[in-house]
Amino acid sequence: MDISIPVQEALRAGTSTGNTFTLAAGQLDPKLYKQVDAVLQTLGGKWQRAKKLHLFRKGVDAGALITEALDKGEVKTQREQQKEDGWFPTPEAVCVIVRDKLAALLPGTPHRLLEPSAGEGHLAQGVGDGHDWTLIERDAGRYAILDKADFVRPVMRVEGDFLGIKPEATGVFDGVVMNPPFAQPGKPQAFAEHIDHALKFVRPGGVLLAIAPSGLTFHEKGASARLRGVLAELGATIEPLPEGAFKVSGTAVATVLVSVRLPE
Repeated sequence: MDISIPVQEALRAGTSTGNTFTLAAGQLDPKLYKQVDAVLQTLGGKWQRAKKLHLFRKGVDAGALITEALDKGEVKTQREQQKEDGWFPTPEAVCVIVRDKLAALLPGTPHRLLEPSAGEGHLAQGVGDGHDWTLIERDAGRYAILDKADFVRPVMRVEGDFLGIKPEATGVFDGVVMNPPFAQPGKPQAFAEHIDHALKFVRPGGVLLAIAPSGLTFHEKGASARLRGVLAELGATIEPLPEGAFKVSGTAVATVLVSVRLPE
């Protein structure tokens, strides 16, 4: 969605405090207000009639988010953003499944865990913050939220593209827990590339838990087929997640959970 000049001017005249944004005093033309509100709603701001402001999610820097959109001159809907980078936040019910699987494979806490492409921190927080997490996220908007997320134990946050990071930069981990990008432009099997790279970050005897589209189990060519061969050699298990597990996150794609322990 392009941001027109009048809408840009109205947004620049407003003020932000933390995760709130207030339009400048004065009545906007109803048509212009509707356009301004559409931009703010797309960015995640919900109109609070009683307080006469737009409220964003906890941890969001509303001013920085709006400024970034103004600099670009456009704002993308969640569906457009998901199509571009393949990000589907992990629903709470799936986090519980991953948490229980991790507890069975790595009893006790804390363990040193890595979550690549951590988004806004849904999976790490849902699995449990009693671990020592390293969280990597490349998207500036999601990283800003992740950077303010609360954890019980210290968390290392890294802003960057996971595929461009090598194990030498972080060391290896007791476990990798991940919900990688499902697909990206030019990379319909992006998840497989991410999982393959993540295996390099697991210590001998450590574990990897990865959510993936069910295509991992049947694609006959490409990154999925190659990864499936690697996982078979490692004795990995691939279990289906409940039907519609990610519907709340914006996709009906069937998903699976990969579990693998690396040899000592």
